[in-house]
Amino acid sequence: MNKRKMIGAHSALALLALAVSQVHAADPTVQQGREDRAEKAAQKTLAKMTMEEKLAYIGGTGGWDVKPLTNYGVPQIHGADGGVGVRYTSEGNDQGVVYPSGPNLAATFNPRRAIDLGRALGYDTAVGGYL
Repeated sequence: MNKRKMIGAHSALALLALAVSQVHAADPTVQQGREDRAEKAAQKTLAKMTMEEKLAYIGGTGGWDVKPLTNYGVPQIHGADGGVGVRYTSEGNDQGVVYPSGPNLAATFNPRRAIDLGRALGYDTAVGGYL
């Protein structure tokens, strides 16, 4: 599969996942059950942590990354700024591509450009290791 088809496949999969998640999120009972389970798990983990561990965790690693809590099974969270492109801050890399802002893109009245931008952002996100 060539790169262009791969990007298209990733974009389609992401849109499908988003659509399915919205259907499930629309059911307040399902959503509340998820929130309750997540809240209980978080409270259980917090009860086990020392104050030093809590303070070290919220300090992050620099940029937008959050430290892992290996003792508690919480993986590292990597963050990226994405207002007009994906900007990475992990591992000393603070580079990224700047794309047109939403209002500028909308002013073109060209849905194809919006699709192209979505694919480019998806590709940049995948290349950055965020998928």
